[in-house]
Amino acid sequence: MAMCSFAEGFSMFDVTPLENLFIEEYMLRAPGDFVKVYIYGLRLCYHPVEDATVPAISRALGLEEKTVLDAFAYWERVGVLRRIADNPPAYSFFNLKEAMLTGKAEGDIPKADRDFNIALQDLFGTRLLQAQDYERVYKIMEEMGFAPEVVLMLVKHCIERSGKGTAVTFASIEKEAARWAKKGATTLRTAEDYLRTLSASYEGAQKVLRQLGLRRAPTVAEEALYTKWTREWGFSLEAILYSCGETTKISQPNFAYLDKVLENRHKKQLNTSAEMASAQQARVDVMRPVREVLDALGVKGVSPTEDLAMVYAAWLKMGFSHEAVLRAARYTLRQGSSRFEDVGVRLQAWARQALYTPEAIDAFLARRRQDAQTLRAVFEAAGIGRQPAAADFRLAEQWRLKGYRTDVLLVAAEGARNAGDPMRYIDHVVSNWAERGVATPEAARAERERWAEGQRQRAAEPAPAAPRPDAPARPSKEVGAHRFTQRAYTDEELDALLYTDLDDLKP
Repeated sequence: MAMCSFAEGFSMFDVTPLENLFIEEYMLRAPGDFVKVYIYGLRLCYHPVEDATVPAISRALGLEEKTVLDAFAYWERVGVLRRIADNPPAYSFFNLKEAMLTGKAEGDIPKADRDFNIALQDLFGTRLLQAQDYERVYKIMEEMGFAPEVVLMLVKHCIERSGKGTAVTFASIEKEAARWAKKGATTLRTAEDYLRTLSASYEGAQKVLRQLGLRRAPTVAEEALYTKWTREWGFSLEAILYSCGETTKISQPNFAYLDKVLENRHKKQLNTSAEMASAQQARVDVMRPVREVLDALGVKGVSPTEDLAMVYAAWLKMGFSHEAVLRAARYTLRQGSSRFEDVGVRLQAWARQALYTPEAIDAFLARRRQDAQTLRAVFEAAGIGRQPAAADFRLAEQWRLKGYRTDVLLVAAEGARNAGDPMRYIDHVVSNWAERGVATPEAARAERERWAEGQRQRAAEPAPAAPRPDAPARPSKEVGAHRFTQRAYTDEELDALLYTDLDDLKP
């Protein structure tokens, strides 16, 4: 046993000196439980006991063992004691005056800068920093060249802007440090300048969030996007807020979508809200006729696209008027299609007929109706049961251009009932009649009678002469079909007939 020692119970009535330096420099910033552990440990230094262990201290102070260990770790980092053993843990308390005067603790704690460690811990309040946390911070300073005061600025910035407060992760602090290093913000002056720009970005990003209807603080990533929009792309806050209107196209507006909108406008060199509004109006003007074409096709709920606008512009370049395009769209819908490309097919057919305006189309259709009426009458008189084809329309057009009368054509048709190719027969007959000046139905019937009389005379001769190729056969008697009355058709019936054949028409 020791030669000299205090009597049992001496410590109860003795004092444990606590330096005012500890109170002023350390205690005021430290968590209360940590202060209790330090003072109790200091008492054990002055009055040692054999069972002074972490569990014993935990029981004596009514604290968790982890809290006791965290407290000793905290005081070790701020430089008032050092750990001298691990199993069981043991600590050596420093003389605070010596530590203050020499600027280092007994034994020179590795990488321990008392003021920096205390300031760093102060930023996190009651969240006790671990040894690995300090290691990561010192690694930032060493590898990226940050001054200590800049690291403190960086950490404070991350705590305030992360949205997590003192729960911010050191991984996110390292990422932000990399951004600062890339911007050259490693000294006090450059960091202050950079923080001023970040402050403007924070405020601007916050206004954008409000414009998007979001009531929260901007994230670091959102601030970075705002900085890119303003400093790299040159957008003003007014232009950015104006562009927020485009985000209404999605259910949950966000910075990522707005970034795509601004990227597109940056590529188009639309930097101000006025330029954007002008471009938007121009786009509306371009898309309006495309929207009308879609409406004519019966297409609802589909927005016009740039591709459709280009196709529409190509139609105008071909020479078509807008109204002509709308007519083609309405026709396409009547034919059972609502496809934009089918309108182009219709316009190509019309282009072959040089039908570029409503007036030209109306005139053409009027002629086609006339030709259709003629064909329907001729088909009925000749007993043709099929629908007119494109070749029939071309033949009817030739008859019209040559001035053949419909009633004359019907006389020829009456004699074509038994012909192998009735339409070719009729064309041959009326062409011969035209050469002889036969221009009326009366003259045509007379011509037929003369031809029939010649046939009877030749039949009475021993060797009948071959029939004239252009002479129609004479019917044995007049029947109801020979007294043909032209039928009237509605416009809808004629349109259905006409439009069916427009694609096949060629000049």
